[in-house]
Amino acid sequence: MKIALVAGTHLGDPTYGRVCAGLVRAFRRRGHQARAFGPQDARELLRFTPDVVHAHFAGHLTETARSLLLRTVGRGARLILTFQDLNYPGSPRLSPKRARRIAELVRAAHRVTALTSELGRKTHRAYPEAAGKFTVVGNGVDPEWFALPRAGRGGIAAAARLSPYKGIDLLLWAFRGFLNQTPAARLTICGRDFSDGHYQRFARRLGLSDRVRFLGGVGARRLREVFSRSRFFVCASRGETYGIALLEAMARGRAVLASRTGVARGFTHGRQAWLVPPGDWRALEKGMLRLWQDASLRRRLAETGQHTAAKNTWDDRARRYERLYRCC
Repeated sequence: MKIALVAGTHLGDPTYGRVCAGLVRAFRRRGHQARAFGPQDARELLRFTPDVVHAHFAGHLTETARSLLLRTVGRGARLILTFQDLNYPGSPRLSPKRARRIAELVRAAHRVTALTSELGRKTHRAYPEAAGKFTVVGNGVDPEWFALPRAGRGGIAAAARLSPYKGIDLLLWAFRGFLNQTPAARLTICGRDFSDGHYQRFARRLGLSDRVRFLGGVGARRLREVFSRSRFFVCASRGETYGIALLEAMARGRAVLASRTGVARGFTHGRQAWLVPPGDWRALEKGMLRLWQDASLRRRLAETGQHTAAKNTWDDRARRYERLYRCC
């Protein structure tokens, strides 16, 4: 089967790049011809003549991308739409005209998926055209992330784009309070900066310059190194559609402290992860202190978390998508 994975904006986007690359590798392991494309790769995509075109987007799609997807359907390809998000914080509101055009695309799709049941409900409300062809399939983690759980002797790790909904400010507030009891700790934050340096300046105002490192966008190998050296991983998001980084940290054998959003909503507190309410920096601070001091808790969370990640690999997702493709 020839499968084209199409990113909603471009393959350089941190989420779309990981999703498309992970699925391409998984489909190839299963014997399919799979390639990833951005909307600007129209000529290459049409020359590829795919049997399946699988688009991943967040509810916003350029007219160029929408027209391209419809052209592939006109040439006989099966169209799958995956909503990675829908109207996430900071995104512009869809005009009525653009919303109608997305609805037309949903109507033309053979199958529609979303990452979680919560996102699925939002998608259904926004696009009733998806009725009867909708299912939930989450994101995954690559096999390369898995490593034997072992105690990290470094500081705390976080990986998120520097954007308001990711709660980086909450994380910094919590870390400042945490340092009152653990003054030698360090925090490493990986992720592309969408704030024009706001959080680095905020960290300086909080007096954290010598305790917080911002590494910017890093590759998978570097991120695995950061995770492996850390004691645990923190996700402080105010709202999260999914959260691939949580699964990657779990696969790497790290205990996870996370706000109860996205994929973490389905975790069991104290078993798969240490969970706190979204937006509660004091709970984050207490969670950091608990995980920093309790090595046995970190070990238990790491072991159970890795089992959770093993059930959420890109190979599993590829198998589920493959069944959808064949049912079209």
